[in-house]
Amino acid sequence: MAETLGSLVDKLSIKNLRIWHLDEALEQKNASDYSELKARRDLADKQRQNLVNEINDFLVSALDRKSVV
Repeated sequence: MAETLGSLVDKLSIKNLRIWHLDEALEQKNASDYSELKARRDLADKQRQNLVNEINDFLVSALDRKSVV
């Protein structure tokens, strides 16, 4: 784990903002590229879930180290 908790949370907040903007674009009635936007939104959601899993793993690892000390 080369990442810090702060950098992971920062990436997660950026990804959440990206998803929010994609959701707004999808809600527009004139979204001519709906399928492309939907694919981008789905990918961003998978990336967000991966970040959440990384954060969970980071915290579990940190708590395991603390319980050993």
